Amino acid sequence: MIEHINFIIPENLWLLNITESAGNGSIAYDIEGMSYSKDSITEFLEGLEKFEKFTNVSLESITPAPLEIRDAVRFIVKGEFATAQPPREEEKKAGSRRRPRK
Repeated sequence: MIEHINFIIPENLWLLNITESAGNGSIAYDIEGMSYSKDSITEFLEGLEKFEKFTNVSLESITPAPLEIRDAVRFIVKGEFATAQPPREEEKKAGSRRRPRK
């Protein structure tokens, strides 16, 4: 997932922090960054949405960053990365077999 994120970061956007927390079959991510362009944030969100294992992508907040020389905004994006994989057919069959009683 990190490789995908590195690939989709547009110009005028940089990441400050990525926080993860485990859930039921997925990992939730908070991605914090800054940008000089709201269009770059939109492009970043679209890139995350195109990644098939990354779901529930949303822009949580966007606020001005007044301490920057240029007009910059700080943003937080939330999303989930699916980690659970369905059991293979062999595992399903093996799980349904019973051992004979002695």
